[in-house]
Amino acid sequence: MLGVLWPYGFHFGRYAIWLSFCFFLLAALLYAYLCWLEDPNPRRFCAFVALATALLYTNYMGWAFLFVLGVDFLCRTEIHSRRHRLQAPMFAGVLCLCYLPVWPGLLNALRYHHAFSAKSLLMFVYSYYVLFASEAIAPWIFVLSIPIIVSILACSLVILIRGPQFARVLYVSSVLLGLALALSGEINQRRVMPLAAWMLTASGICIATVSPRWRRLLTGAFAIIGIFSWFGIMSQGFYATPRVFEPWEQIADASTSHLLAGDTIIASHPAFLFYLTRDVMRREGASLQEFRGNYGEQIERSGIYNVRDWISSSHPTSLHALFVATLYGTDFEPTIEASEWLDHHCVREKTEKFEPNPDFHLKAKFFGPSQGSPWRIEVRKYRCDR
Repeated sequence: MLGVLWPYGFHFGRYAIWLSFCFFLLAALLYAYLCWLEDPNPRRFCAFVALATALLYTNYMGWAFLFVLGVDFLCRTEIHSRRHRLQAPMFAGVLCLCYLPVWPGLLNALRYHHAFSAKSLLMFVYSYYVLFASEAIAPWIFVLSIPIIVSILACSLVILIRGPQFARVLYVSSVLLGLALALSGEINQRRVMPLAAWMLTASGICIATVSPRWRRLLTGAFAIIGIFSWFGIMSQGFYATPRVFEPWEQIADASTSHLLAGDTIIASHPAFLFYLTRDVMRREGASLQEFRGNYGEQIERSGIYNVRDWISSSHPTSLHALFVATLYGTDFEPTIEASEWLDHHCVREKTEKFEPNPDFHLKAKFFGPSQGSPWRIEVRKYRCDR
């Protein structure tokens, strides 16, 4: 029930893309782990191994989640069972062997360090706020956000103080792994989604096991979070980030004609590239069953470039170029770099702006320039004949 009414899941189940699958794998892995603890028969052991392997191949942080389960196992009475003690090293060995093709990529990723800053901490706090309440209520709209924040704190305290040990382990590990994500510089509102699988499980365990007095407090706090958040979703007037209103389908429809006329299209947002790919396939008479990925990302097509690939390819252009600039997020810096090159080497003929960014001055101050543009999307048409 918590998952069905979860405001974050309503929005980010689509935005998180493959991280939604990680959420499923973590929930399934937890279930397989508990089944294996109950009865370590070969069928349950194989299911546990298969899900753990799938998680590791899906997310580098999979080892961290498995480490948490390993620590939990060492603190359980099942460790004294001969069958469990024999299967645990086999489990670790099989995972290490199955992971052999991916070890170089993981070790290479671990070499990069990110300096922890106040902005990282703020992004961590904000991401956890969004994880409970979604982006439908901006935290700076205090009359609505303060009841949500108080309720989040109440839920956390009940789980940590009155919850059973396993619920506390799941909840604390989710918070610590989120903090590790912030330290790595990789945290954002999408990437915390897998952590919610264990947080929701911890909450469900507490609702089922705590005394009636604490259960009423916990369910009341979750009800307040849900009521205020769903009010924000339905009213559509208090969003911190209006990504749900971004007209990518409309922009892609208008851009398709430019591409088919021979213009160069430069973009980065996967939603735009998805709709553009669909529209081009339709106009060329291709069946949508033949879809194998987005043009400019998974599938190469002449005239369509992801902004990073366009920069690395030495800025290929045609007589006319259409730059669909996403002025936020992880591609903000290459977007600015591409914009500066185009403004210097081509003539900007037209600019269309979509979706104003509310409170952009405040976002720029606390989260940096990648969140501080007055508009979230700009479509710029260039003439590159010089």
